[in-house]
Amino acid sequence: MKHSFQEELNHEIKKRFSLLAILVSAFLFLLLILFVFAIQYYQLTLETNNIRNNFHEDQAEYKKILSTMNRKSIPLFLKNEKTDREIYSEYYELSAEHLSRGILVIMDQAGSIRFTTQQTRQNPVISPNYLKTVLSGNNYHHSMRRITKGDDSNHYLVMIDTISEGGTELGYSAILLNGNDFLPEGLYYGTNYIIADQFDNVYANNANHFITGTLKKINSNVFDRFLFSYDRQLYLSKKSLIGQNINLYTYSMIFPISVLALFGITSALIIFLVLLYHSKRLATKIAKRNTVSIKMLVDETKKIRNGEKQKIEIQTEDEFEFLADNINEMMEKLDRLIQMKIYLEKKKNLYEIKMLEAQFHPHFLYNTLENIRITSKIDTDLSERLILSLNRVLRYSIDHANEKSNLIDDLAILQDFLEVTKIRFEKFIYTIDVEKDLHMIQIPRLFLLPVVENAIKYGMKERNDLKVAVAVFSKGEEIFFEVRDNGPGFEEELIEKIYLQYEEEETHHGLINSYRRLKIEYPFLDLRIFNHKKGACVQFVVWRTIDGV
Repeated sequence: MKHSFQEELNHEIKKRFSLLAILVSAFLFLLLILFVFAIQYYQLTLETNNIRNNFHEDQAEYKKILSTMNRKSIPLFLKNEKTDREIYSEYYELSAEHLSRGILVIMDQAGSIRFTTQQTRQNPVISPNYLKTVLSGNNYHHSMRRITKGDDSNHYLVMIDTISEGGTELGYSAILLNGNDFLPEGLYYGTNYIIADQFDNVYANNANHFITGTLKKINSNVFDRFLFSYDRQLYLSKKSLIGQNINLYTYSMIFPISVLALFGITSALIIFLVLLYHSKRLATKIAKRNTVSIKMLVDETKKIRNGEKQKIEIQTEDEFEFLADNINEMMEKLDRLIQMKIYLEKKKNLYEIKMLEAQFHPHFLYNTLENIRITSKIDTDLSERLILSLNRVLRYSIDHANEKSNLIDDLAILQDFLEVTKIRFEKFIYTIDVEKDLHMIQIPRLFLLPVVENAIKYGMKERNDLKVAVAVFSKGEEIFFEVRDNGPGFEEELIEKIYLQYEEEETHHGLINSYRRLKIEYPFLDLRIFNHKKGACVQFVVWRTIDGV
C-alpha cells in the first residue's frame, strides 16, 4: 500500500478545495468587473435620460412659443398689421422664463428675412441663402428641424414652421437655438454627450472627444458598439433618437482598466490565499475524522471474511453506520440469491430430464429403426444416412458435458433430426434459416426440438405435405427464435392454457419446458404463440442489450 486512505483523502480534499478557491477568486474578480460595468452603465443610462428630458423640454417650450406666434402675431406682421416692436415684445414676453433666448427669424414667401431678434441684421448668424436652400429642399414639410454651423462658428438647431392663413402660405418662421446655451441639469457622474443630426452635424456637446475636422462633425461610427476602445481608453456608450433625424450620443470613460485589474487581481489573490489556508485545515480535519469510522468498517469486514461474524456492527451515528446497514442488507440479499441459484440449478436438471423425455419418444425411435430395417434391403446408402443422422442426434442429446451450445452447432443436429423425419415422411419439407451474425450465440441444447416435434406431431394429423420452417433472426435489439408450420394451427383454448401455465412451477408441456430452459440463460424473454393464414407460429424473443447476446 503506497498511501493510506487518510493521506489520499487529505490530498484529494486539498486539491478540490484549491480548485474551488481558484474558481471562487476568479468568480469574485469577474463579479467585481461586472459590478463596475453595471454601476457605470446605470449612471450612463440615468444621465442619458436626464439629457433627453432636458432637450425635449426645451424643444417643447420653443415649439409652443413658435406655435402661439404663428397663430396670432406673425401672420399679422407679414400682412403689415403689426410692427417690429410688437413682435419683439410678444416674443420676449413668451420666452421670459428662459435664461437664454433663441433667435426668432421671420421670412416672407420668397425666403427673404423680414424680421429677426438678432441685434445685428447686417451679419446674421445663419446665412439667408442657407435658409432659402432649406426651404426649397425636396424634403420640406410643414415643420422641419435642421442642425448647422453658423457664421459665428457656433452650432445652431434651426426650427422652421410654415405660416399659413386660409390655405395660403404667407411665409416662414424660425427659431435658432445656440448649442452653447443647452446646459442640461442632473449630470453628476461625468457623462459626456453630443447631440447631432444624421449628417453628423453637431448641435451641442460638453466634450470634444470624437469631434473632428474644420466643420466640427462627430465621428459617429465609434458609437456603433455598446463597448468600444478609443485612443487606449475604454468607453461605454449609448445612442438614442431624440428628435426628427437628431441623435443623442452619450458616453463615459470606464474606470481605468489597469487600476481596476490590479485591484481585482490583488483582491482575488488575497481571497485565494485565505481559502487555501482554511481548505488545508478543513481537509486535515475531515480526513482524520472520517478515517476513524472507515477503520471500524474495515475491521468488521475482516471479521466477516474470517468467519468470526455474520454481519457488520458499528455505531458511529453517521453515514458509515448507514453504509454498514446497507452492506448487511446486501449480504442478506446475496445469500437469498445464492439459495435461489441452487434452487434454479435443481429445476434446470429437472428440465433436462423432461427435455430428453420430450425429444425421443419411443414411438419415434421405433419408427426410425423400422425405416432403417426396410431401407437396408432397398437402399443401403439411404439406410447408412439414417443411421448416421440418428447416431448424431442421440450422441448430441445424451452428452451433457456442456449443456450450452453454439446456435449453428445445435441447429446442425436439429437438421439431422429433420432429415430422419423427411425420410420417414416422403412429402415432408423443412427449412432452417439463420442470420450469419447470430451463428455463435449460446443457447440451451436442442431447446427448439420439442417445438419442432409438436409441429410435426400435430401437423401430420391433418396433412402429409407438412412444411416446418425454423428461423433465427434479429430486429433492432430483439432476437427471434421462430418455428412456423402450415399445419392446422393452435386452438385458442390451448394458447390461453399455455400462457397460463408457462410461469407455473410444475408442467410437462414440451413448449413450456423449452421456454423455461431458455429463460434460465436469458431472464428477459418473451413467448409469443399465434396462428397465421397458413398454420401456426411459436416465437421466443430475447432482448439483445439487456442480455448481452
